[in-house]
Amino acid sequence: MRRAPRVVTLSLGLLCAAPRALAEPAPSSDGVYGRFDGDLTLSAGLGAELEAAGARAALRLSAFTFHTAGLTLLYAEGFGAGELERRVGLGVELRPSFLPRWSLDWQQGPALADLVLDSVGLGVAAWWGHGTSPGGKPPRGLELSLGAGVPLAGSVDGPWLEARGSLRWSDPGRGPSAPVPGALLVVGWTLSRVSPWAAAAAASGRSAAE
Repeated sequence: MRRAPRVVTLSLGLLCAAPRALAEPAPSSDGVYGRFDGDLTLSAGLGAELEAAGARAALRLSAFTFHTAGLTLLYAEGFGAGELERRVGLGVELRPSFLPRWSLDWQQGPALADLVLDSVGLGVAAWWGHGTSPGGKPPRGLELSLGAGVPLAGSVDGPWLEARGSLRWSDPGRGPSAPVPGALLVVGWTLSRVSPWAAAAAASGRSAAE
C-alpha cells in the first residue's frame, strides 16, 4: 500500500520537471544544430499559392548561404483559373536572426524554437505572369513577402513546413493597381551541403598550412 504514494509523488515530480527539460538545450547542443555542416542550404517544396481570386499549385526552390541570405524561385500554375493563370518569381530573401543570435550565444534551445525563429525571412521578388491584363500585355511586377518554417523532424536537414504572406504589385497597365495580398503554403525538403567554392577554399587553406 505504501507504493501508491511513492508512485504518485514520482509521477508529479516527472510532470513538473518535463517543461523545464524541454526548455533547456541538450548537453551536446551548441546552438548551431548542424547549420555549419555546410555553407549552402538547398530546399525544394510543393504546395499552394492562395489569393482572393483563387489558388495555384506552387513549386518553390531556394538556396541560402549559412541560412542567412539566399535566392528563391517560385513557379505557380493556376490551370486556367483566375486572371493570372501562371506566374514565375525570382527573388532574394534575408533571414537575419541566425548569425547574430549565435554570435551572442542566444541560441539556448529548444532546437525547434531556435530553428523556427531563425527561419523568419523577408523576401523581395520580381515576377512575370501569363494571363489577362487590362492593357493586354503579359502581367509582371514586384512582390514582398514575410514567412517562416517549421522543421517537421526537429532538425535542419529533412522535411519543413513553410508559410509565407505576401503583397504583389503589378506594373501600371499590366494588372491591378492595388497590391494583391496572398499566402503560400509549402511542404519541402532541406539539405545542407558544402559549396564547390567553400571546398576549394578549404583545400587551398590545407595546402598552405602544409
